[in-house]
Amino acid sequence: MGDHPTERKCTLSPDFENVLNCDNFVDKSGLILAIVKSDIPVILCTAPRRFGKTVNLTMLQRFLELEVDENGIEITTVLEEKVNYKLFNSARFKLKVMDQRNKNFVTTHFGQYPIITLNFQCSGPIRNQSDAVNVCRRAIREAFQQHEYLYQSTVSPLKDDEKDVCRQWCSARAYKEIPEEDVQAGLVDLVVYLNKFHKKKVFLLVDEYDSIVSNALYNLVDAKLNDLTEVASFAIGAIGDALKRVSKLFQGVFMTGILDIAGITISSVLGNLKRLQFGTPNLCQDYYGFSEDEVDMLFDRFEVEEGLRTKAKAKYNGYYNGDKQRLYNPQSVVRFLKNLQLGEYALQNYWQQSGYIHKMYNLFNQDVVPNLLTSLLQSAIDMPDLELGPLELSELQSLYGILVHSNLDCKKDIIVRFFISLGYLTYTDSKLQIPNGELIQEFTKKLQTYFFIEIWY
Repeated sequence: MGDHPTERKCTLSPDFENVLNCDNFVDKSGLILAIVKSDIPVILCTAPRRFGKTVNLTMLQRFLELEVDENGIEITTVLEEKVNYKLFNSARFKLKVMDQRNKNFVTTHFGQYPIITLNFQCSGPIRNQSDAVNVCRRAIREAFQQHEYLYQSTVSPLKDDEKDVCRQWCSARAYKEIPEEDVQAGLVDLVVYLNKFHKKKVFLLVDEYDSIVSNALYNLVDAKLNDLTEVASFAIGAIGDALKRVSKLFQGVFMTGILDIAGITISSVLGNLKRLQFGTPNLCQDYYGFSEDEVDMLFDRFEVEEGLRTKAKAKYNGYYNGDKQRLYNPQSVVRFLKNLQLGEYALQNYWQQSGYIHKMYNLFNQDVVPNLLTSLLQSAIDMPDLELGPLELSELQSLYGILVHSNLDCKKDIIVRFFISLGYLTYTDSKLQIPNGELIQEFTKKLQTYFFIEIWY
């Protein structure tokens, strides 16, 4: 017998090391092999919130990043002595990427690249382009702070004016004074300086690439399509400018987010972008969400009683990867295991508690939404002509009209694809459905509230 399940350690941390050291760890390290071996220069991988995007991003960072001291000098060239190597190699759960068959891959790529991590998460509302610029400015500043040795090191090869640029970006006060027209160039500078310092190519990791435009959908003031385009393209423009101007200095670019956003500006700026959309066949499809086997493994590890196991599976399943294999919501499964000592009371609606569609009620003001959900609560709907794909900026403009102004001019397929991207609906075998019992309960409550208000007001 193992430890009692109530003594198992669970975490909801987005940090790979924290998750690795807990019992709810599921090995997704095959993602490292898939991305680096693909030789695809720019990858965008989208998935609903709480499906493991940030954990996977921090895993990539810990595997690839060059370990340096305060002067920017590589701490050791001996693979076995690297801190991150010890983390991966001594893990309680044997990692796929560290398998003996991947020895040459590990030797070639482990700890070999200066890493730039950008996170465009918004702490406040995006009401105009100035707000978008401020988020981008903060993200680039945090990236510079990860490499303060560029100007502090006594052996830095940077010129004085280049050190001054780094110093300004790292200053809590001075970075705010960087003009808007110079913000996007900050990323170019950082790539150039890291390459100059280490004489190595740079790997760029971007989290929440779509956060600015997603936030703007609920907060822009009287937005027109041009406003959405400017907001959406600013952060993307910083990445695109770097790719265009110093493409030879990149080893790779991996971006994650929820919405796959397309448009003339984004397509032209990012150039040769490989889109990997959740629920479609792609090289990353096995690394977001928990598979049936992974859930069984966790339930065995936590000694989940058979009856409770069956109910949990019914409540939290319902998503599918590109090969039509069943996927579970990781957030809900982990929180269920965290509360396992509560027995039946552990079967709560966790995912919805972790976030929601802002101004959801406005969506119900368009008849198509309550009608669609009412039908889906009864059974799956055949939609053979639905094509999954990125949302165009013009389509986001239509969604903005509903979310902010309750305009009733948004096409049904746009709303459906929006809900699928967010994880509120799932689509497989030409059938649209509500993924699981958890969301069925949430939508039932939303509809009950909506129709109650309609009747009485």
